Amino acid sequence: MNAFAGDNILNHNESLASQVLSGSTTASNAGRTVTVTLGGKTYTGLVGKDGSWSINIPTADLQALPQGSLNISATLTDSAGHSTTTQLGINVKTVLPDLTLNAFCG
Repeated sequence: MNAFAGDNILNHNESLASQVLSGSTTASNAGRTVTVTLGGKTYTGLVGKDGSWSINIPTADLQALPQGSLNISATLTDSAGHSTTTQLGINVKTVLPDLTLNAFCG
């Protein structure tokens, strides 16, 4: 799997737009389905002729992710039913910090 959101950290601004999760395998897997799990939701995509795959993660799903460390898992299953799973650790930091202003005088 390639880095998610560029650096495996999903920040507030990145959560305001859908993000693409991508990766690659061998070209012999072309046409097979990749199943990705993130935050309890499952997404599917197809492996292209060049072995690459990509899956769009919708904005609403990104904004529903809990803060902190999460794993993304991607599973590829071959025609014989054998599967391979890889994981990618990400960090969700979408909550903006609080800003407090103190009284200037008195």
